[in-house]
Amino acid sequence: MKKNIVFCLCIAVIAMFSACNKTPDGVYNPSKKIQKIYTVDNGTQTLKEVWNWNGDLLKSIDQYFDGVPTSIHFSYDNSNRLIAIDDFGSHGECIYDDNEIEKIIFTTEGVEMGRYEFEHKGNKISQIKIKFDAGWDDIDWDKTGMIKSLRLLFPEISSAAESAVRKCSKEAKDDEVVMNLNWSGSNVKTIDVTYSGFLGNVMETVKITYDNKINPTCGLLAQLGTDAVSNLYLNKNNPLTIITNVNGSLPFDNQTYTYEYEDNYPVKVTRVDVENPGTAYETTETTTTIYEY
Repeated sequence: MKKNIVFCLCIAVIAMFSACNKTPDGVYNPSKKIQKIYTVDNGTQTLKEVWNWNGDLLKSIDQYFDGVPTSIHFSYDNSNRLIAIDDFGSHGECIYDDNEIEKIIFTTEGVEMGRYEFEHKGNKISQIKIKFDAGWDDIDWDKTGMIKSLRLLFPEISSAAESAVRKCSKEAKDDEVVMNLNWSGSNVKTIDVTYSGFLGNVMETVKITYDNKINPTCGLLAQLGTDAVSNLYLNKNNPLTIITNVNGSLPFDNQTYTYEYEDNYPVKVTRVDVENPGTAYETTETTTTIYEY
């Protein structure tokens, strides 16, 4: 099944005071703020998102699917720390341990659907666990805020996470996806993903290469903590390739990104996604996204 990462923007550059164009108090403050996102299909440009700002805080995103609007809303505490994500009936509550993000719990109509749990090593997030409290029979994952919210917090990871979630067995209740992040400087170089699939335990390895340009979404949702950069998943740059292999060497997915920039900011990205490369099941999808600031 195709991975819905049309809006995967992905990653930024370290600025003067800290990572991702932040002011000294840690608030996200890019010199350019995304206003609208479009996709291009057969030469036709279609509005997909409108970003609504309150000063330097992103308050909501209006999304359009087949012309039908929905909205995702973000709530902050007095320190401008993200505390809640509300999207299409799904509520995500952010829980902290001192200044580190510890977990995000997702509920629908008061019933817990799943959660993210985070581990830290030094000033980096080293592991993310996605846990399910409801099986496929109980919830339509396309309609929850879990994966859509993840792409705003951790863009590259949203691709691998959605892929793993979709390939989990239907009896995914009480199951989990474990994602170990391996850093090289300011970028995540590889992600090791394990989960239980239809044929037993599965391990995927995701390898990522990057450009050297500015990503306007890095550190997007304020601090996820008040200690400037120590609590954020930060990549310095935009991805050029994302290569996923299953169980060590079996090719599963190859993604290639090309960009057009203005003032070192991406204004157009084309993603070529090849699934099951080199096999009889190979498929290719090309997606073009436009950013307006």
